[in-house]
Amino acid sequence: MAFEIYKNAPIKEAALDIRVRSASDLDIEKLSMAKDSNYLELFRKPSKVQVRVEANNETQSASAAAENTLLGFAFRSEDQKQIYQIRTDGFTHNRLAPYQEWDVFAAEARRLWNVYKNALNPEFIELAGLNYVNEIPVPVGVDFSEYVKTYIEVPTGLPQSLNTFNFGYQLTIPEDGGFLFISQGYGPPKTEGFVNLILNIQTFKQLHLTASETSSEELLWSTLEALRKAKSEAFEACITDKVREMIR
Repeated sequence: MAFEIYKNAPIKEAALDIRVRSASDLDIEKLSMAKDSNYLELFRKPSKVQVRVEANNETQSASAAAENTLLGFAFRSEDQKQIYQIRTDGFTHNRLAPYQEWDVFAAEARRLWNVYKNALNPEFIELAGLNYVNEIPVPVGVDFSEYVKTYIEVPTGLPQSLNTFNFGYQLTIPEDGGFLFISQGYGPPKTEGFVNLILNIQTFKQLHLTASETSSEELLWSTLEALRKAKSEAFEACITDKVREMIR
């Protein structure tokens, strides 16, 4: 199925994510082996926060401690439009607006994945996913149904001035084994007289592929192509013709 390529696509950020299981001796220091010369600016350090709660039966009290574990590094391109994340649990490539077409985005992601894979030799590929954040400007006071197919309705009898909202839902992709998660909400306002409607579409699939096998590489990228198709179908299903005219 061919999808329309919109001249003014509302994509604020796209991310391609590959989660891996690596050898037990892969640590933060070894991640430096996967650096890329086109991404030199270190601007973020992805981390995982764990909270541990312990109860004391004698004193009938409890204590909590937070542990912040560094997972890796995120590097930014010179034009600050692309991000290369290298972590002990995987790899992510982000493209910020203006988004180019899928073939360009996927080609750079694949190049960076090969840098990561060849340097760190992960054992297994466990998940592939895409995340697309769309920003749609909607005039203040209009009916959401003019712009999106799923929307929030404030019950009659309550003030109809909606300040904020957020909702999401997850679906199984038919005959694929993957999942689709769609969420909507308000983003920070950018233009006077408009609210910034965020339409976030995620597609992902759990895998168990031996990373070193050629067949695994082929299956990984065919899976991502299928996830891209599901993402594009979801976007078209969520928006109305009014939005299509806005972004053409």
